[in-house]
Amino acid sequence: MVLVLALFLAFLLAALALQNQETMEIELFFWRHFVPKILVILGAAFAGGLAVFLAGLFRHRGRRIAEKEKRKEPSEIAFGQEAVSEEGRGADGR
Repeated sequence: MVLVLALFLAFLLAALALQNQETMEIELFFWRHFVPKILVILGAAFAGGLAVFLAGLFRHRGRRIAEKEKRKEPSEIAFGQEAVSEEGRGADGR
């Protein structure tokens, strides 16, 4: 099944490349360069995918940091204050 999907995607990429062979001019400030349209399309798709990946990575990292903060002991959160004593609790920890 994976092989069929890979062949289908390769066929679509080949069709896209064949239809976008003409060159186009790219200008950025004083830099001017001619490249095939397919490279511009694939470059933009890659840059978009990379941006989504990095945004997800930073979001995941932020969640991990927030979870770590929640799991900290009260003495670690409020540095300089006395830690909560275990003496006043019952056998079940309440």
